[in-house]
Amino acid sequence: MKRSKGFTVIEVLVATGLAGVAIGASLYYLKFVKENYVAVVGAISHEEELMKMLYFSRSYLSQAINLKTTTNNIDSYKSDGQQGLLRLGSFGQAGDGSVHTLGLFKQEHATRNKSSYKVTGMFFKEPTENTPGMIFFDTGGEPRPSHKAISFSGLLSMAVSEPQITAEGNVHSVQIEIKTRRFFSGQSWCLHKCEERRYRDIGRKTRIFFRNNVIRDSAKGVFADRAFGKIYFFRSEILK
Repeated sequence: MKRSKGFTVIEVLVATGLAGVAIGASLYYLKFVKENYVAVVGAISHEEELMKMLYFSRSYLSQAINLKTTTNNIDSYKSDGQQGLLRLGSFGQAGDGSVHTLGLFKQEHATRNKSSYKVTGMFFKEPTENTPGMIFFDTGGEPRPSHKAISFSGLLSMAVSEPQITAEGNVHSVQIEIKTRRFFSGQSWCLHKCEERRYRDIGRKTRIFFRNNVIRDSAKGVFADRAFGKIYFFRSEILK
């Protein structure tokens, strides 16, 4: 009876080695794909969060009434419900966790054809070495953000600059710049002492137009704007 031929030890070792290489390469490729997927999703999420910050800044500020700009500190400013203030400057350099009032102003608000006012505050909290900066939007009318404020985290710095002001003294627009910091692989926040932690800083700018201030300068502008579908709730008060 003839004995069947089997595999030699060398052949088995070679086959095992090749299989190990193939499996290792596959696992490395899967890890590479997963890391890239997580990085892309994180970058998109970070970009969306930054866009939300700009959206809320534009949404709240563009509805401000009787707004003026100042370079002075307005952290203790209390709105009288008439004159609104927006602070110009750059924020984020102190790194001490302090809270700055960026703006306090009356904002138009309407539901079901009924209009009303809300004294709205916009605040920036400085980042520290261990905690990120934050931005707050609060309709409570207080010079400090409350627990009901809408907030966003992850900010590195913020700037309000380049105001366009008319001869009447009303600000028509300003530029808002927000910079945020995103860390890879769930790493914790750091400001300066980041060592080997990997992160990416992203900044975006937008120009915000104060539509009610524009109307206040010219009654004729009301009808021109309405022709383009822009509706303003408080024309009677604005044009006083």
